Amino acid sequence: MASLLRSCFSFYDYCFHELGNPHIKDWFLMSSPFPTLAIMGIYLWFVKDYGPKLMQNRPAYDLKRTMQIYNLIQVFLSGYTCYKLLAHGWLTRYSWRCEPTVFSLDDPEDYIVATMVHLYYVTKIIDLLDTIFFTLRKKWNQISFLHVYHHCGMVALSWSAVKWFTTGHGSMIMMLNSGVHTLLYLYYFLTSVSSEYNSAWWKKYLTTIQLVQFMYICIHFGQTVLHNPCHFGWVGQVVVIPQNVFIFTLFADFYYKTYIAKKKST
Repeated sequence: MASLLRSCFSFYDYCFHELGNPHIKDWFLMSSPFPTLAIMGIYLWFVKDYGPKLMQNRPAYDLKRTMQIYNLIQVFLSGYTCYKLLAHGWLTRYSWRCEPTVFSLDDPEDYIVATMVHLYYVTKIIDLLDTIFFTLRKKWNQISFLHVYHHCGMVALSWSAVKWFTTGHGSMIMMLNSGVHTLLYLYYFLTSVSSEYNSAWWKKYLTTIQLVQFMYICIHFGQTVLHNPCHFGWVGQVVVIPQNVFIFTLFADFYYKTYIAKKKST
């Protein structure tokens, strides 16, 4: 038993200390995976258990003003992250084919990219408020498996990106997804301001943009399987590609049921 425990501790130390970027260990929530796991656990407990019980005999909360402010904050954070990753990496010095991960962060440009990847991780935690708001407003139909899985998965994936792929090839996800989320939260804000923006074609094309995003991420990481001059870590390939194939399948199923199957039935 003692030998097994020593092996587990050794494996943990190897994964989270030796393989991880030592320069970010003192950054917010990055010293250990356990705070992030705790946040995800509390989120799932609230969404699946405590929240529905809390709201069972209560009227739905009117959070319109709160959500408008929240959406604007998300537009700013996502837009800022996307812009900075483009300006300091993907439109200036990064190769879209293969870009090595840099841990040292001595270069100011690398440091900025790393801080933006970390900011992206923080925004994924803030994103969990989406589901909290759905719960408090009793919008149970919005809390689907796709919604909860995607939100939880992005928190875990973004923490891993800061820890093991702080700069370089992996930051493409943060740049691309931040751009998509800028459009999404802008749409959410506009629909909360006026019902004239709440049209089906907006939703349809935003979902299409998300599907294209997941397809490109698969291509972006898949090309390093065939040719990997920047020595991008195989762990990133093993985790990111299947994850994006799975999430693409879920979004494609949602797209079909919402915009194709319903149209056929009318």
